[in-house]
Amino acid sequence: MLRGKKHRQPAQAILQTVSVIIVALLLLMVVESNAREEDFKVDWNEPTSLTVDEVSVGEGNSSFILLLRLWDEEGAVTEWDGILGIQLIDENHLILIETSLEATAGDFITVRRDGYFDTHLLIEVPFSTLDHVTEAIVTHPAMEMGIRVTFETALQVITETVNWWPTPTYVKVENHYLDDKEGWILMDVYLFDDTMRSTRWSGDLRIIIRDSLGFDMYNDTETIEAKDFNKLIWGPTSYTWYRAWVLYEDIRPSRDRLGNGSDDGIAGCMTVMAWFEFDGVVLKQVPDGLTAKRNTGPIPAALLAENTPPDVSLTAERWVLTDSEHVFDASGTRDDLGNEGLLYVWTWGDGSDTEFTTEPYAVHSFSRSGSFDVELTVLDVEGASSSINVDVGVLWDPRSDMDIDDDIEMDGSSVEDVIARLRDAR
Repeated sequence: MLRGKKHRQPAQAILQTVSVIIVALLLLMVVESNAREEDFKVDWNEPTSLTVDEVSVGEGNSSFILLLRLWDEEGAVTEWDGILGIQLIDENHLILIETSLEATAGDFITVRRDGYFDTHLLIEVPFSTLDHVTEAIVTHPAMEMGIRVTFETALQVITETVNWWPTPTYVKVENHYLDDKEGWILMDVYLFDDTMRSTRWSGDLRIIIRDSLGFDMYNDTETIEAKDFNKLIWGPTSYTWYRAWVLYEDIRPSRDRLGNGSDDGIAGCMTVMAWFEFDGVVLKQVPDGLTAKRNTGPIPAALLAENTPPDVSLTAERWVLTDSEHVFDASGTRDDLGNEGLLYVWTWGDGSDTEFTTEPYAVHSFSRSGSFDVELTVLDVEGASSSINVDVGVLWDPRSDMDIDDDIEMDGSSVEDVIARLRDAR
């Protein structure tokens, strides 16, 4: 009897366990049934917008997973029947896949949270269906892959894009940074579309550095790829830019040392700009635009050409008469800093005072005859100077120190007669 009791006790335990499992399964089926009934009882509204809320790589690195949500006009999630269009591009703006599929409300995954329903649609895109796969998008799909999803209902088509790079229509250098120690200029180049969304593209980028005299210190082109752009993802917004740099040794030194528009009034100014060409389209940054003006600043001392003295030119009569005003013309003088602000120093060589003018002309009369060494020295705004000398022969004018008799008849007389009369009058 003892042995029989031992056999009956395990059997009862097994029956009790099975009963518990069956009850649990029945309860689970009831819960699921109720959940389905609650799901079916939701009065979903027609969607008016679409979001791509998650982009990831599936298990085994064999597919992309997209999590989509539909939203009604009240901002609540919803389910709906429609045609789902999917287009994916890689970091080089090349199409990975372009396809469409039919989606029904039953394809959505719905859960109830704190009395509210949340529903979403999971789309798996196997790598085997893609045109190609790149390492960049597999590693960072949410940052490197462009996504365009459309959801078409009977009445409308809803579109959502994530990191979809539109065609650029505008280019500009937004910032530039000088590094005198390393000897280079860094600059951030942005491409924008018509709505001023930043984008990235492959093409030829031309960097132009121009001084305020209008001369190009640097003007060169490099070919860049869309993948070369930096990116910053901030919520649903993405920013992208290309960082370029130019070595000082590749920049032609400027002679713009006058401080046109510079803050310190000493160094000249330069403006950093960009052009961008792709598929026959050329985008040019406007030199006098607001952004270009913001990127105008003093030229580093290392990029200023050494100041050279003025190239002095002087024109004057080589033979003159005493006590007559004679013009000395230095308007042919040229200076690499420009002629504005030049100082002209005139030394006449006849013992008279030195004269200073800010104009390239002077008038002088010699009171006695002889040969005089006239010297002109020209100084520029930084004090560099150079000189030129010219010998002037001064002849005595007999008319300057005698009274001519008004009665001397000169009309109709020969030259010899006039000279003779002048001698007699003297």
